[in-house]
Amino acid sequence: MNKRVLKILCTPEPAFLLPGIPPVAIGTALGVKAAGELNLLLSCLAVLSIICINAGSNMLNDYFDHLSGNDWLNTNRTVFGGGSGYIQDGIISPEQMRTAGMLALGAGAAIGLLIVIISASPFILILGIIGVLAGILWTLPPFSFCYRCPGEGYIFTVFGILPTAGAYYLQTGRLAWEIAPPAVITGLLIAGTALLNSIPDTEADMAAGKKTFPAVFGIKKAVMLYRALVILSYITALLSLLIAESFENGAVFYLFVSPLGAACIISASQKRLSEKGVNLPNALNIAHYVCMAAAVTVGIAVS
Repeated sequence: MNKRVLKILCTPEPAFLLPGIPPVAIGTALGVKAAGELNLLLSCLAVLSIICINAGSNMLNDYFDHLSGNDWLNTNRTVFGGGSGYIQDGIISPEQMRTAGMLALGAGAAIGLLIVIISASPFILILGIIGVLAGILWTLPPFSFCYRCPGEGYIFTVFGILPTAGAYYLQTGRLAWEIAPPAVITGLLIAGTALLNSIPDTEADMAAGKKTFPAVFGIKKAVMLYRALVILSYITALLSLLIAESFENGAVFYLFVSPLGAACIISASQKRLSEKGVNLPNALNIAHYVCMAAAVTVGIAVS
């Protein structure tokens, strides 16, 4: 394959773009149920925008982790974390990675602006600004939030709650209590995904001064938090059966995925995650997250 084509295909790390889709899918499904019709154009544009923002954020993270030495120190890179390694492997230059990241964020912002124009919504404009700034400030000095404190709450809000609520708003033109349970479930699981994927990077993060949860509190407590986030997602689903009638089917369908959730909890042991080259917990977690999104979306659609 031509080297230039390889660079273009590799730079955005396609596997890391998928977590942005479930919040939009779930929010859209619940919004369509409430509105009685689907605005396909706005839905598609929302997916494209969040994919571009996630891509830009990931690429800038690679660039700044290169500058800090973090990715160079990481000897336990996996397919789920530790950076893409494209800079370290000489596939792409740091400057190209930075430019690609900014272009991706710019594309996400441009699509977001088109959504604002079509929807004529100040609320969507505010969400778009937050999303782009979140992608930039996550790693951009002197802010570098990911180097200053554990980011699970940040990820829970910016990549879970906001896109789910935003997708619902695009279909209905309003916000409602019914979006809270699926938004919380999505936020908990995407925060758990980020937490779990950061565990193999603990040694490199500590050496580079990157204050992820495992680097600050240790792997044992990180495992406990991950398990708690998964369990809380199911508790949220159970509670929503009592307080969110419109989400009832989505919650029930998610409960059907609980055996996979239990597998995630069991596999995410301190011993297993402390071993180099072990990807089973991360793979199960991704499968659980995807199955949650599919089950919830289908459950909402058939209700």
